[in-house]
Amino acid sequence: MALSVFDNKQDMPTDEMAAVVMGEGNKLLEAIRMNLAANYKNVNEEWKFYGKESGWTKNIKSGKRTLFMLVPMSGKFQVYFTLGEKAVAQVHTSDLPAAVKALIPDAAQCVCGFGFRFDVELEADADSVIKLTAIKDKN
Repeated sequence: MALSVFDNKQDMPTDEMAAVVMGEGNKLLEAIRMNLAANYKNVNEEWKFYGKESGWTKNIKSGKRTLFMLVPMSGKFQVYFTLGEKAVAQVHTSDLPAAVKALIPDAAQCVCGFGFRFDVELEADADSVIKLTAIKDKN
């Protein structure tokens, strides 16, 4: 079973389909989108299919740079961030919740940095996405 609720490569989801599936989680996504539109240039979203294990994922970008990836789930969504060493150091000195900071030591280091994911179900989670995006953008 794929991480995303959209697991059929032949059927690319639409934003409307994702909104229905995410339910209340879509309101949190809309708050994040408003922040992105106000603070970043050339924000765009692109659906990608990464395979049967992942399913359809949405890349959220500022220009060509990926800020984070979003995985639609039932009633919520999950975000995936990749941060470089400077951004990771800034996360640890930030006012982000301890639960978010705790994800980073367990994060897998890849060529582009440290990757980690978490579910967005509450307003505090959406606030963490906004803060992490700002940290990533500055580093």
